[in-house]
Amino acid sequence: MKIAADGPRSPATLAERFIAQGKALLPELVTLRRAIHAEPELGLHLPETQRRVLEALAPLSPEALAKVETELPRVVARIAEAHSATATAEITTGYPSVVNDQATTERALEALRPVFGGRVVTAPHPTMGAEDFSYVAQHVPATMLMLLASPPGLDEAPAPNHSPHAVFDDAVLGDQAAALALLAAQTLTAHARGGAS
Repeated sequence: MKIAADGPRSPATLAERFIAQGKALLPELVTLRRAIHAEPELGLHLPETQRRVLEALAPLSPEALAKVETELPRVVARIAEAHSATATAEITTGYPSVVNDQATTERALEALRPVFGGRVVTAPHPTMGAEDFSYVAQHVPATMLMLLASPPGLDEAPAPNHSPHAVFDDAVLGDQAAALALLAAQTLTAHARGGAS
């Protein structure tokens, strides 16, 4: 978010006021963290932690972000007005988080497991991946699949995808093509029968 202010008070004074408003959210975050640490769950299955975090992240829904984009500039303008100044806010939200459709995900897993066996696994915990695919998932049931493409025999943990040190094994591209073709055929067949995709 960028804020441009103009008035008799210095921009630093207004910035302090805006920061103070943001810090008002800290008690809620501290409460969430303390609640999670007060009753820690061990292992990879963390139902209570997941429930608490998902409830806390509910405001990150597309509807909530749209409201922020509408309301926050008004709040900024009113705070500035209270200090005999004017201010405008420019908000850049970036890509929304990808939200997989559960039924679509389950159908994809059911289709891929007979072909690829134990190589098909589910992530042990949710991630907050955000990219342009999320816009597709907002309009049609969708699921994002990830393909392990690290070459065999790496001496250390693979570098992240966008790292300049990432190394990919092109031998997996045939599997990728087969998986996508299988899922496309499944979807087209379901549509032809009038069922879900």
